[in-house]
Amino acid sequence: MARKTRTTASAESIETYSELARLLEDALRDRERTATSLRLNRSLWEAADFAVHRGWAASLTSLVEQSVATRLAEIASVADEQAALVEHYERHPDARSELWELALAAAEIDGNPVAEHPGLLRRAAESLGDRADIDAVLAWAEGALAAPVA
Repeated sequence: MARKTRTTASAESIETYSELARLLEDALRDRERTATSLRLNRSLWEAADFAVHRGWAASLTSLVEQSVATRLAEIASVADEQAALVEHYERHPDARSELWELALAAAEIDGNPVAEHPGLLRRAAESLGDRADIDAVLAWAEGALAAPVA
């Protein structure tokens, strides 16, 4: 029997992730400057100013550029990985884990006692339906475990 899969992303999603990755990679190579006004919360500005005055950063501008570039690189990497994962699941839909399996893995990682009851997690996921998330499945199963047996 084929596994029920949650909604898979379309080819349009893959193109979206790929385009985001390309734009962010271009942004990291672009050295042309543009004037901008950033609003930083006061504590962040004070921490940045402190770092600049101690010589740990060349300037507030360079500190902000480095921070933004680092974060954009992380976003591009995640977008690239997401695009590959979406494409993989579209080619191999049976490879996608079911919600109850993800909840079981989370319970095992956390040392949650419901990890010893995979059937209960499966029933929880089935009862909650397609819009449920891992936390909802775990909460349902924990509640069922805690409920007195009649």
